[in-house]
Amino acid sequence: MLKTSMRYFQSVVQHGSIRAASEALLINQSAISRQIQSLEDEYEVSLLERHARGIRLTPAGELLFNTLREMEFAAERAKSEINALQGLKRGHIKIHTIESMIHHVLPSVIEKFHDQFPGVNFEIILAGSDAVVTAVRNGETDFGLTFVTHATHGVQTYCKMDCRLSAIMRPDHPLASVRHLSVSNLVTWPVGLATRPTGTRQIFDDVCRNRGIEIVPKLETNSVELLHQFALMEDAVVVTSDRVFYSSIKAGKLVSRILAEAELNSGHFEVLTMVGRKPTVAAERFLLFLARTFDRSGPD
Repeated sequence: MLKTSMRYFQSVVQHGSIRAASEALLINQSAISRQIQSLEDEYEVSLLERHARGIRLTPAGELLFNTLREMEFAAERAKSEINALQGLKRGHIKIHTIESMIHHVLPSVIEKFHDQFPGVNFEIILAGSDAVVTAVRNGETDFGLTFVTHATHGVQTYCKMDCRLSAIMRPDHPLASVRHLSVSNLVTWPVGLATRPTGTRQIFDDVCRNRGIEIVPKLETNSVELLHQFALMEDAVVVTSDRVFYSSIKAGKLVSRILAEAELNSGHFEVLTMVGRKPTVAAERFLLFLARTFDRSGPD
């Protein structure tokens, strides 16, 4: 187990400031500062640069943080491999994910995995796309599921599925009879969108800006369920991936209409892992289950 000063140091780095670490650990800020000062005295070097907006690692601090993180990875990996020798009777998998993956992907995969490995537990953290990438890059999670539009340093793609942004609406909506729509067709209708800075919203806004189209959303929210309820309202249209409302579309409660703009088909739902980190045995097994699900999820 890491000594107190090192645990506090890690927490400050992960939370971005002594104040945020204090709130997370429920420890007085001065106590955390004293422990970090003790660590700096021990190594005879400055580990953190303090600024008004938080902290920044010095080269020595970055070296120590990465070393501590690798020590934790190695310990977790060793524990996982010992469990694997016993037939993976126990294990813990931590996943950061955008909410969209909760509705269509994760529950079914967890159910199948649980049938084979009932002793493995899951910790699922809901976060925005950027926060998922950050958690993976910082080693705060086993892997992440998110919407990706571009490559990011420090993370790698394990598997992915295409994400086509579509206009989602009730079957009796006037636009439902139009098989292929363009963004310009939505101008006069109440539109629901994810809030900025989500990847899907960024792509949609870019398309509108590049074509000189102004759409003022009737509803902006980071809640998938609220967008779902909005799509069920008369005359409403939600622009998102048709995979997000898969169950309602399959049940005939909603319909999905392709939008003609090619840029709206350029994103992907991806499973991201940290570069240079070998997953635990439990996470590695679960990733295989996920990959099979993604492989079966080609374009409709």
